[in-house]
Amino acid sequence: WVTNGDENFTVLYSVKDAQGREVASAVRPADQTKVTVYVPDVTRWDIDNPYLYTVTATLQRRNEAYDEISARVGVRSFSCDPQKGFIINGA
Repeated sequence: WVTNGDENFTVLYSVKDAQGREVASAVRPADQTKVTVYVPDVTRWDIDNPYLYTVTATLQRRNEAYDEISARVGVRSFSCDPQKGFIINGA
């Protein structure tokens, strides 16, 4: 959160694949907390292929970076079924 009332702060998100290529990006006002980033042709993480992306969030104002943080993340879905048990990535 940026709470000083300056509406010129934004958060820029960059998603890079395992080879370091940017595959998606998004931007939001710094006073909001929700953003949706679509990664086309996503490679899902699973136990046999623990594929990780690097997501970087940069706090900026007028194209000048003030702070930045990165995290390595995997994309997956999971569910539980009484007959099938634990299901990861739909399989």
